[in-house]
Amino acid sequence: MQLPYDIAGTAGASKGAASQERLMTEVQAVVFVIDDDPSMRAALEDLVGSVGLQARVFASPQEFLESKRPDAPGCLVLDVRLPGMSG
Repeated sequence: MQLPYDIAGTAGASKGAASQERLMTEVQAVVFVIDDDPSMRAALEDLVGSVGLQARVFASPQEFLESKRPDAPGCLVLDVRLPGMSG
């Protein structure tokens, strides 16, 4: 799978595998996934990992808010209907 826009902002530029690998190691985006469904969390974690990004998964908004997360998310994916606190 190839994303239509790369994280360095050079969409459309032709790059070799070594350049793309260097970009991924220089900038490690973190995607936070919040979902109460274990199978959906696992699927999203696999999908995020398959494109070379790091995923951190949480079962509830409370778990996310209480976590010590020194890394700022590049993206936050959450279920809109969660028990206790909706997305």
